[in-house]
Amino acid sequence: MNETTTLAFILKTMPYKEKDRLVYAYTKEFGRLTFIAKGVNKMESKNAAALQELSLVEMMIIPKKGISLLLKATIVDFYRHLKEDLQLQIYSSYINEYVYKQEEENVPDAQLFKLIEDSFQALQVGYPPQVVYDLFNLAMLERSGTILEVNRCVRCQETKPIASISIVDGGFICVDCLNKKDPVYSKDVLKLFRHMQLLTIKNIDKLSFTEIMLKEVTQIIETFVEEYSGIYFQTKKFMT
Repeated sequence: MNETTTLAFILKTMPYKEKDRLVYAYTKEFGRLTFIAKGVNKMESKNAAALQELSLVEMMIIPKKGISLLLKATIVDFYRHLKEDLQLQIYSSYINEYVYKQEEENVPDAQLFKLIEDSFQALQVGYPPQVVYDLFNLAMLERSGTILEVNRCVRCQETKPIASISIVDGGFICVDCLNKKDPVYSKDVLKLFRHMQLLTIKNIDKLSFTEIMLKEVTQIIETFVEEYSGIYFQTKKFMT
């Protein structure tokens, strides 16, 4: 294939031979790709600065099935604040890990590229990282086919008063379908969960919550991710 230029988020890098690196990136035109960055470990390498995780770069590449070749990389957005703040670094690294572990290579998706960009930008400008994390998780679940029912009871399909959320059934449970094993949630928690499911990161300003509500909703969303993604996240060990 011929040389081409694409925007890419650097998801992960690792040493390859003495002077090269393998670079895993999510590109706008080609989806997730793996590159060989030749000579990038040399002191005089012009590409080294751009190939840092949590960076948006413009790449000149030769795309291939398997391992593509990286010719040149130029920084578009370094996301310095995400790298300098430990908490933000952990949450943004989680985003990278989710994309790296879930996405197949050579499957482009402009919506996912925008989701990464919006998530990083929201973290960069100071929105609560836990909220960005929750909205990103729900968006990733939906991408993989897990669309949670938040408009009616998932068991009877009626719009009766809601009392719980079922991980197994994938959505709201009404008071009539509630069983002894179903946890009961407050109206505020159920309302916040529904709003998060229906909103995107771009609408983050529309959310209203207390710290206690957010903590409970985050735990629910994390349980859905554990149940449906099948991914073990190393970055979760560093979240407080």
